[in-house]
Amino acid sequence: MGKIINKTVNNLKIRSKLLIVYFLIVAVTVLTIGIYFTTRMSEEVVENSKKDARANSNQIKQRLTETLRLATATSDMIYQDTKLHEIVKTQYSSYGENVKVYNEYPILSNYLKYYSDLSNIRLYVENNTILDNSNIVKVNDEVRNSTWYKKARADKGVITWVYKYDEISKDYSLSLIRDITSEVDGHIGVLVISLQTSKFRKIISEQPYPITILIDGTVVASGEFEEGSNVNYIYNSDEVDYYNSVKEEISLKDRYIISDKFKIDKSFNNIFEVLVSVPVYQITETSRVVMHQSIALISFVVTISLIIIVYFSRQFSNRVSLLNKEMAKVVEGNFEIKEEIDGRDEIAELYKNLYTMVDSIKNLINEVYVKELEQKKLIVKQKDAEFKMLASQINPHFLYNTLETIRMRAFCNGDRELADIVKKLGKIMRRNLEVTNEIVTLKSELDMISNYLEIQALRFKGKVEYDFRLEVDPEDYLILPLLLQPIVENAFVHGLESSTKMGKIEVSIYDEVGYLIVEISDNGVGITQEKLDYINEKLRAYNDVNKKSIGISNVNERIKMFYGEEYGLYILSTLEVGTKVIILLPSKKGETADVKGIDN
Repeated sequence: MGKIINKTVNNLKIRSKLLIVYFLIVAVTVLTIGIYFTTRMSEEVVENSKKDARANSNQIKQRLTETLRLATATSDMIYQDTKLHEIVKTQYSSYGENVKVYNEYPILSNYLKYYSDLSNIRLYVENNTILDNSNIVKVNDEVRNSTWYKKARADKGVITWVYKYDEISKDYSLSLIRDITSEVDGHIGVLVISLQTSKFRKIISEQPYPITILIDGTVVASGEFEEGSNVNYIYNSDEVDYYNSVKEEISLKDRYIISDKFKIDKSFNNIFEVLVSVPVYQITETSRVVMHQSIALISFVVTISLIIIVYFSRQFSNRVSLLNKEMAKVVEGNFEIKEEIDGRDEIAELYKNLYTMVDSIKNLINEVYVKELEQKKLIVKQKDAEFKMLASQINPHFLYNTLETIRMRAFCNGDRELADIVKKLGKIMRRNLEVTNEIVTLKSELDMISNYLEIQALRFKGKVEYDFRLEVDPEDYLILPLLLQPIVENAFVHGLESSTKMGKIEVSIYDEVGYLIVEISDNGVGITQEKLDYINEKLRAYNDVNKKSIGISNVNERIKMFYGEEYGLYILSTLEVGTKVIILLPSKKGETADVKGIDN
């Protein structure tokens, strides 16, 4: 079985393997954990709601018990109040006498004043001479025939609680009824103490779940059922006694019921019940929303991660396919493969090693099969170069010797001017032919252009003059050779030769803030704006110029390549006024610059 699985896995493409691993490890795991935690959260919410409901039930029970005991204690005090008994048993001859007694002993009114949980206290008496008020009432036939009155007389002093209608306040309330008797006076009356039902309603309304207070199955106050109706979810009321309360919980279709039935002291005829109804669907609504959101979020995360894994698996598969394709080319004898592939991962490293191996194979082939032919070609080229070098060495000597012969004959013939011109021309030619890329002094450059200007002055016979304005010592500064002579030559050729006015060339040199500035000005024909823009554009794009040229473009290129991009030529010109060429160089006083790469 294991071999079959291994064979099946090994036959799958890498991309398929990655997707299977994703679904097994990521998708299944995330979905399982997500569903588990959302389900557990819903169960925790329900359980916490049950705990809260039990706590609320205990609070309501405690509050109700305190109020019932207060009413019971008040009934005990009235039961033992002999002064009150005497007042209600006395036969009065006038209303004034009765009113005076009420005013002197307002005990029942004081109970209501001090105990806010009590709604009213009424003592129903069989004394026709007594005056009715809000607390002491004569018994009439309606009261005498009522169920609660008969029950109170039958219980003979035992406290009983009923949910009854009060004919004076016109409202239903939970009331204590008790027959009051005396050994001396016999039957005194029937006491009714009613509780403030509105307070129970307020307490219930403040609870998070619907709560119902019942007495013997009759609703006294409720946030869910109608008051006075009968509700009975649980039927084991016989087990309730003073010492044992019955707490039961039942689960219905849409709610969870928590019931707490109990009795209080001196009220053994009644069963009180606090009923809490927990709406399960309502309390789980939030958890269901969260669960739906969690499922949506999990689905979104799984989808995004699926897109990511598909993308990366495709990238990985494509890179492996590319590596396989290039290796297949090598196997077929084609060594022209890509130099590298994108990335820096292991596949890129593997491809790099492949390329290195292929390159080594190519080099080995070149050494074995091509090297001998290349060596023969190299020998031929070397011989040709040696021949040209020999010729280039003969020509300068021939020119120097010829010029020197002309100069000596002119001198012997008394033509000193011609001899001087030939001598200066020879210096210029020797300098141009022997020049290299080694830096020279500024003075040697000025000497060369001085010779050139003197020859031109003799040619034009007083039509050209020149002037040097030096603010530096040229012996102290080093520059590249042949930077100034091409500019001066351009001034003659393009500026002064076609001009009819007296020509003048000025060479100004000064050192300013670490820059050596050379300005070569002429008062020739100038340059049109269009042509000037073209020339300056060529100077900015110096890499496009012909490196064999010895004009201003070549000078500009040599400066930038030798000194850096911030140096070079700048041309200013006005048509029919003249032209100024500014050469910006670094101030190199007695220093040797680093050559950046100049063609000899």
